[in-house]
Amino acid sequence: GLMIGLELGENSHRNEIVNTLFRKGLLVLPSGNRAIRIMPPLIITEEEITNGLSILNDVFSKLQE
Repeated sequence: GLMIGLELGENSHRNEIVNTLFRKGLLVLPSGNRAIRIMPPLIITEEEITNGLSILNDVFSKLQE
């Protein structure tokens, strides 16, 4: 299947990000010390992709505030 990795900054609070994404409905996995893995199913719909990207954008944009 498809796996997407996102490497976060040194002080990214990765576990907090993983938990926040989960609370908003997006399941991601921690990887290493500062990365997350996204493993969408092969049968993912365009609507699910759009929703997932929206959740990611919402969480990451709040980190920059």
